Amino acid sequence: MPAGRGRLGLVAATIVVGAAGVASAQPARAIDVPEAEPATTHLLAGIDHRGVPMVDAAVGLGDLATVGLTLDDRIAVGGGAAAASSEPMLAAWFRLGVPADLLGRGAPAVVLDLERSVDERLRRAGRRGTPFAELRLLATRRVAGTRIGQLSLTAGVTLADAAPHLAPSLRPAAALGWTPRRYPRTTLLADVGWAVRVVDEVPAVAGAIGWGVRYQVARTFHIDLAVRHRADVGLEGSTVMVRGLITPP
Repeated sequence: MPAGRGRLGLVAATIVVGAAGVASAQPARAIDVPEAEPATTHLLAGIDHRGVPMVDAAVGLGDLATVGLTLDDRIAVGGGAAAASSEPMLAAWFRLGVPADLLGRGAPAVVLDLERSVDERLRRAGRRGTPFAELRLLATRRVAGTRIGQLSLTAGVTLADAAPHLAPSLRPAAALGWTPRRYPRTTLLADVGWAVRVVDEVPAVAGAIGWGVRYQVARTFHIDLAVRHRADVGLEGSTVMVRGLITPP
């Protein structure tokens, strides 16, 4: 897909469609940073303002683990260092953890999450085609019934590796979800994480900030507006997305 630059001023909004099993449930991710939900089954699909597709499919294994596949331009192949858009790259991931309160009353949910690229474009150049992998340790605490509404707070660290081009290093990650008491169907989202782009078959990591709003249209149906800013392409290279998320009851 040819690279192109989109300006945020030309984009009115981004729509994300979601579904949850119960009225109070929320999809187990903000924009890019996942919440610490050990077991989640869902199918997410969407498109950004450049026409780049994205898919995230997951199957929960009991109550403590999830396995999934992701096609998203957070991990992508780009044509040059200044490219504002790029092709999404397929990745597989596995998550293992414990739900909230299992380790004690008030204890957060905690997960260990490994995501690894499985795209053949990283194998064409032999040694230069070393796959990218990211290990995340995340904790999520949900607080309900406050004066300002419901809060979901996620914090943790990530360890990215793509030897020999990318040395392993710890980086922080965080996400916030706020459902105002006055607007119980609306959740404001924000996260800080990391995005990967492969330029000339060499992976590079850059900071990424996401923000948006999720609106619960019906018991199992959400609509979100979301934007991702990447440090390696500047503000004009920001991504505006439309995604749909379905979670079985």
